[in-house]
Amino acid sequence: MAEAEIEHQFVSGKVDGPDVTLVRPTNWNANHKLVGGAPGQAVIWDGDQATTKSGWGHFDHFNYVYNPSFETYHSGVGNPFFGWNLSGAGSTALIDAVNIRDGLVSAAVTRNGTDTFLYQDINLVWHNLIFFRGQQMSAGVWVRSSVGSVARISINDGIGASSSSFHTGNGDWEYLKVSRTLNALATVVRVSLEVLTGNATVQFDGVVMALGGTAELGEFVPSGITFPRQLVMVGSILDQTQGTTAYYGPWGFSATEGSVSFSFPWTVSAQRMRVVAGAAPAAGQTIVATLRGGETTDTALTVVLTDASRSGINITDIVPVAANEILSVKVALGATAGNRAIHIVFEIERLPDQF
Repeated sequence: MAEAEIEHQFVSGKVDGPDVTLVRPTNWNANHKLVGGAPGQAVIWDGDQATTKSGWGHFDHFNYVYNPSFETYHSGVGNPFFGWNLSGAGSTALIDAVNIRDGLVSAAVTRNGTDTFLYQDINLVWHNLIFFRGQQMSAGVWVRSSVGSVARISINDGIGASSSSFHTGNGDWEYLKVSRTLNALATVVRVSLEVLTGNATVQFDGVVMALGGTAELGEFVPSGITFPRQLVMVGSILDQTQGTTAYYGPWGFSATEGSVSFSFPWTVSAQRMRVVAGAAPAAGQTIVATLRGGETTDTALTVVLTDASRSGINITDIVPVAANEILSVKVALGATAGNRAIHIVFEIERLPDQF
């Protein structure tokens, strides 16, 4: 980052006052000019340098990363984080609700014999590769590791890559960041969280990727991409017969799944399913409601009602649903549960379609 010259007029009550005996320093009132910058830049302090200097910088408090704090995840295994891809044979990326730097969880990434990369292609989130070509971009992340020289963050444009320094391995959170001017022919804009060389479990949290150099990059900026959430309601005012399994959709229920199944035109996550029965099941009996995908598979989003309550909610499990995937809610009533009307509500959050 180039140093900036600032134009301003020095005025002194001593040398510019009526006392002619005071010595006027040479060039005291000279203008100091602000030169060397580019449109859209501002003068900032360059904290990356050993001495305190002002310089030109580009403030872009806009984080292009989707799900930067790993708060959106599903109940699967291997890599549960929406928007992030995992590579490296034997590696895992798991939810860590103990070692946290931002939000409620972090991503605990484990290398197991093969270099491991948890990465996101920003150009796919924004569907605009041309915009990023030739831009200077910086990426930063909070990293926690007890093994030195294995964890870092990188930017890859498909032509080449730039990487941060490695975490020192002191067991504490460290903020790592890197800057790269993307190639004019860039084929991808990838931010990559890496565990290299040695086997270790490393926590990553609060990822940022923004325009500009590392001097301007703060510790965390919330994601600039958000998608709406909405409620989906299925059920019927008619009673389902005890001892039967039925399938529910917005139009009611049927013993034939294809008669009531439905879908969404976007990729979504489904969560927070609440089930309310007309009455609690009879003693010793259950009502089990399960979201199904593809008219073939039970998902983890399930609610079980017992004779203790006529309602229940699942606030733990989150499942991914592909765009246009056919869904239904399967409801199984115990053999002597009693005939019951069933009402179901769950929440969906739209996701970038490629995830």
